[in-house]
Amino acid sequence: MSDGVLEVEYRKYFKDLLPEMALIMLAELRERGLLAEQIGGPENQESCLSEESIQEKLAELKGSKCPRCEKSGDIVGVYVKSAVSFITRVRVEEEEIICCRDCARDALWRASLVTAGAGWWSVPGIFVTPWVLGTNLIKYKSDFPGSDDRLRLIAISELTATEK
Repeated sequence: MSDGVLEVEYRKYFKDLLPEMALIMLAELRERGLLAEQIGGPENQESCLSEESIQEKLAELKGSKCPRCEKSGDIVGVYVKSAVSFITRVRVEEEEIICCRDCARDALWRASLVTAGAGWWSVPGIFVTPWVLGTNLIKYKSDFPGSDDRLRLIAISELTATEK
């Protein structure tokens, strides 16, 4: 992808990108020396913030109360997917949740149950359902990959919002 196209795509689609993709694209822009100050998004403000303040806010986020169960500490950010099929179509929904590990596992379990029961009822659903169940299973069994990146983006955006 050419430099100009990459910069335009980043500006155009930043708000729609998953946090992992935004970070990858941002790293590529920085590597190519294309990151202009006018590019929007919370990560662009990262250079204005000290690493110490970002780490403090990140620790505060991780140690805060779970918005679902009010249990303190061990907060993670995870995307939960579910699939529901209708005769000829399948709808995949993805929800970002910020909560404790127990609530995140519970949300993954519930979404997987919905998918296992309602995901198979179309031809596309036959192919999409195993993919959704697999991604949920990987997240359930692992230590929520990408969680720190999502929480870091939230910390940066909260810090930049308080500075303005």
